[in-house]
Formats: sequence, C-alpha cells, structure tokens
Amino acid sequence: MALPKICIRRKLNFKPRGFTVIEILVVIFLLAILSGMTLVFSTSYYREYNFYGEEKMLIGLLQKARSQALSNINQKPHGIFFDKTNNSYVLFQGNDYADRDSGMDFSFRQNGSFSLTGLDQVIFSQLSGDSASTGDIILDDHVRPKITISINQEGRIDAH
Repeated sequence: MALPKICIRRKLNFKPRGFTVIEILVVIFLLAILSGMTLVFSTSYYREYNFYGEEKMLIGLLQKARSQALSNINQKPHGIFFDKTNNSYVLFQGNDYADRDSGMDFSFRQNGSFSLTGLDQVIFSQLSGDSASTGDIILDDHVRPKITISINQEGRIDAH
C-alpha cells in the first residue's frame, strides 16, 4: 500500500506552469475587440474635432476680414474668397477678389474632406464693416448635421 500514497502525494504537489492555448486565444480575442472599439470611437472623435476646428477657423477668418475693414487698413475693403478648386480660403484687400492686389493675400488651407457651398466671397466695407455679399456658407462633412454660417447686410456673422 505504500505505492498508492506516493502516487497521490505526487499528484497533489503538481503545479501547472504557463497558460493553455485556449486561454491565450481568449485574451487575444478580447484585446482585438477592445482595440477595434477604441479605433472606431477615436476616429469618430478625431473627425468631429477637425470638423468643428474648420468651422472655428472659417468664422475667425471672416471676423478678421471684417475687423481689418473696420480698422480701415490700407484704406481698402477686406474680404474672404473661398477657393474651392484649391481647397483654400484667401484673405484679401480690395473691392473684389478679381480686382485685388494679390501681393496682400493670405491663403489658408481648407480641409479637403469637407465640402463648402454657398457664397464664393464675402467682402466687408471699410469703416462700417457692412457686407454687400449677404447669404449663407454651408460647411458639410457628410456625417454630422451641416453648419450654416450666415452673413447679413450689417456684416454680422452667425453660425448655426
């Protein structure tokens, strides 16, 4: 009977070492699911951040053009031209983009993944800041609701 006691004793002292293949595969599967969900949420957040950043930049440029016109810098009206072929915004001085002094232009890149429709240019009158070009500029990323930026006759800039 001494033999069975030795066998039982050896089995009780047995300690498993490492992980089984199934345990490793389950952990890898769970990590893959979590990584996929993180990627989806972070991509969506990044796109939303860029979209609202584009809106803020566009409004800021419109306010800058109006401010320069109100300040009567170089005794000229100031405006923004929306260059849809080159995906850029151009801050210019003059009565019209076609008749401007191009040496005074400042160009800003537009995010090409967003579409811009509406006005082609907005010009603010010197000293008063009034705008002859009234209407809407619509910024669309084809996922979220569109953002409409309205410019009225007094040069007021509203986003909604």
